[in-house]
Amino acid sequence: MKNLVLLLMITLYAMAKEPYYASISKISNEIEMLMLQSGSWKEGCPVPIKDLRYLNMSYTHEDNQSSIGEMIVHKKVAKDVISIFEALYEADFPIESMSLIDVYDGNDTASMLANNTSAFNCRLVPDSKNISRHAYGLAIDINPFVNPFIYKGKIHPKGSEVYVNRELTELGMIKRNDIVYKAFKKYGWKWGGDWHSMKDYQHFFIIK
Repeated sequence: MKNLVLLLMITLYAMAKEPYYASISKISNEIEMLMLQSGSWKEGCPVPIKDLRYLNMSYTHEDNQSSIGEMIVHKKVAKDVISIFEALYEADFPIESMSLIDVYDGNDTASMLANNTSAFNCRLVPDSKNISRHAYGLAIDINPFVNPFIYKGKIHPKGSEVYVNRELTELGMIKRNDIVYKAFKKYGWKWGGDWHSMKDYQHFFIIK
């Protein structure tokens, strides 16, 4: 009996998720060089690098295992973003990947195809001349492959057409009033899934 209890305790310990971890730091020389090489930051961007912050945060995979991800956001929202992702972590909301857009050479489409959660990228809104909130570090795209962008019949990224059906229960999908929606709304962020002329289910942003 004692051996059974001990085995159960060991099993439960092994299954236990690591405590949430997060850190905020200024952009290091190494990260700055990476951003310049990928083009995620360039001269003329609306926010200087000194106003951006590099985050490390715990996140949960669909198999309930935890990893430490990385993200760059504006310094004005860094602490709130840490708190938002703590809520997602504690709720076991699955995130497939959380890497800098620079891992994908600043290519938003490549990041979306990898279902990668990311934030800062000095770019325009797709198919427009408008500067994206991502260029300010004030927008985050979460699990973009299963939460696609839809506008005038176009679906981004290609291959994610099945996820236009928001009645699906695929892990990592975002829906109104779920934990992701509530966590961002608590800190004043808005959701692209609430838009009428287009739908951007992956996209959360804030006006600061």
